[in-house]
Amino acid sequence: MSDDITTQETGTEQQDVDAVSTTDDQTDHLDDSAQGGDDIEALRSKLDKSVRAEKNLRERLKAAEPLLQQAEAAKEAQKTDLERAQEAANSAAEQVSKLRDRAVRAEAKVLASANFTNPDLAIRLLGDITSYVSDDGDIDTEQISVDLSALLESDPYLGRTQDTREMKPNRAQGRTGGTPLTPGQLARDAEQAGDWKTSGAIKANQLIGLAQNLHPLA
Repeated sequence: MSDDITTQETGTEQQDVDAVSTTDDQTDHLDDSAQGGDDIEALRSKLDKSVRAEKNLRERLKAAEPLLQQAEAAKEAQKTDLERAQEAANSAAEQVSKLRDRAVRAEAKVLASANFTNPDLAIRLLGDITSYVSDDGDIDTEQISVDLSALLESDPYLGRTQDTREMKPNRAQGRTGGTPLTPGQLARDAEQAGDWKTSGAIKANQLIGLAQNLHPLA
């Protein structure tokens, strides 16, 4: 009898222990579930904040878009003005260069006309006429005269026909040195004297003069 009572008490105690253990396990599970729920809520809260921040940023960018477009348009307008200014400056410089070249050419032609049969040919033989202009825009007429004299000295057949006429009188026609001769007569005189170089130069000058009369230089 005593043993039965003891056994019953022992079984009851075991049931109590199992019940307490089960209750503790359930409590721990509820605590874990509650903690997991808190983590999810925290993540959702962060996600909501990120979404709101992104939406706010898009709205701000959209509001600023007209200002950005205006700034870009202003930049393009300024760039166009700058390009126009550069084009105008380049055009003005080109016009100045043309006027300067014409002035130098005119000055050189006046100087060459005194001694050369074909002043335009003499000017072309001088080469780059812009070298006779100083940085201040002044024309170096003295240097032009020096170079023309050197050209006439190295190529005397380019000189005026009366100089050649005095050197090569047409005796066959009974003309004196002071009688004017045509270029054709001068060429024949040179050929008779065996001076084929001078004859060829005179004929070349005739052809150049004829071409210039038909098509005057600008």
